[in-house]
Amino acid sequence: MAEKSHCKICGCTWNNACYAPDKGACWWIDEEETMCSHCYYGWNGEIE
Repeated sequence: MAEKSHCKICGCTWNNACYAPDKGACWWIDEEETMCSHCYYGWNGEIE
């Protein structure tokens, strides 16, 4: 079964979250669950 919530930038999901040792696991920034905190804050290096 596919998860409906995923980050539009990196594709992470609730069950496959981004993780950084200094930041921990990501969380949803928006109510629609389309952007994770790591992409929003640029911690993934995906957003300039």
